[in-house]
Amino acid sequence: MRVSEKVDGEWLVNQWVKKAILLSFRLNDNEVIKAPHASWFDKVPSKTVNWTQEDHERAGFRYVPDAVVRKSAFIAKGVVLMPCFINLGAYVDEGTMIDTWATVGSCA
Repeated sequence: MRVSEKVDGEWLVNQWVKKAILLSFRLNDNEVIKAPHASWFDKVPSKTVNWTQEDHERAGFRYVPDAVVRKSAFIAKGVVLMPCFINLGAYVDEGTMIDTWATVGSCA
């Protein structure tokens, strides 16, 4: 499920997915979220907050300290994340490297 997808060579927005993401901000309260190298006060936890070694291996992407990936972002196999920020609903496809201090915006 993606906020936008290419159909017959044209990008289409799935408005219901976009609205669901925005609605989640109205429905959820901020809470303290702890990660290995930091904690923050927000509504959306890290994508990998409760992952095991097996979960990481199955996902097949690599990320280094200070790379932040929010829950609901899609990270494909073979992706390398340097210290960066991947916002919710973002889609990062196979073989991509997001370099230092880059941001992939919401639903991008």
